[in-house]
Amino acid sequence: MAAERILVIQTAFLGDVVLTTPFLRQLRLLEPRAEITLLTTPAGARLLTPSPWPLRVLSYDKRGRERGFRGFGRQAWGLRRERFDLVFCLHRSVRSALLARSTGSREVWGFRESPAAALYHRAVGRAQGAFEAEKNLELLTRKYGASFSLEDKLPELHVSDEDEASAARLLGGLAGPFAVMAPSSVWATKRWPAERFGALAARLSGRIPTVILAGGDPEELALAREVADRGGGLNLAGKTSLGEMKAILRRASFAVTNDSAPLHMAIALGCPGVAIFGPTVRSQGFFPLAPAGRWITVEREGLECRPCGPHGHTACPRGHFDCMRGLEVEEVFRAVEKLPWRNG
Repeated sequence: MAAERILVIQTAFLGDVVLTTPFLRQLRLLEPRAEITLLTTPAGARLLTPSPWPLRVLSYDKRGRERGFRGFGRQAWGLRRERFDLVFCLHRSVRSALLARSTGSREVWGFRESPAAALYHRAVGRAQGAFEAEKNLELLTRKYGASFSLEDKLPELHVSDEDEASAARLLGGLAGPFAVMAPSSVWATKRWPAERFGALAARLSGRIPTVILAGGDPEELALAREVADRGGGLNLAGKTSLGEMKAILRRASFAVTNDSAPLHMAIALGCPGVAIFGPTVRSQGFFPLAPAGRWITVEREGLECRPCGPHGHTACPRGHFDCMRGLEVEEVFRAVEKLPWRNG
């Protein structure tokens, strides 16, 4: 029996929201008549606007005005009144599992690896070594018996005409091809040193101008300033909305990123690039999943301390940071030269 009202919960980081888009797209194809609702963060809601598929988005500001027990209670009560037939919980936190169960739905699906997996009616194991999008799609395979091609697994984002026009104004006279440098990450140990990003930008400056993208908190602004000071380029850190950032990535010839949201955003917008990985490894699922040759990963292989955790750390647990300090500018530059640069 087809569901009429479906809820998908994903309130993790922005990269996780990007990697939810294949799930949302395939769910729409499997349930063409259902009303599909996504519960995500305010930033996640902005990222997915506009949506190419009919999708209702609810925002949960769990770190802001809805933080704490009272905010959780209001959100849970609001979801229960929606009377969802079917719930998929992609975020593996206890809070998300509690929200999923509080809907009162008779069919709640989630992952066995969640610490609150006992709250789900159906808990599915996540395939070891698979890409994150593939792990999410396993819920649909188990529910509907569906199988998926590589193209089905690719993330997808769209850009509004307004953001496209605004991005063009931000880029100013940069009408030709340009490269994007995205030096930041939520986790300090996932950041390739800013001086090396700057040296890479300087090395490329005779061939292609660079645009530096980062958020607006003081640490990210400082990283971007250092990259610009050492390598030149147009520093747009803290000056773009998420929509404008999407538009810039869609225009870029290529991007160089850490293991962070801009990596997955760029792939979802068809931009080729180089991904620099330090403390995280392929088997954790967040390496680039893209058509062959469009993304190249640079990493320090053979370090027995990798991975040092599921995400990253504020500082290297061993104190040496060899996973990032061991990656030289020349190695990343050679990877950039192998990319299929777009004309912009």
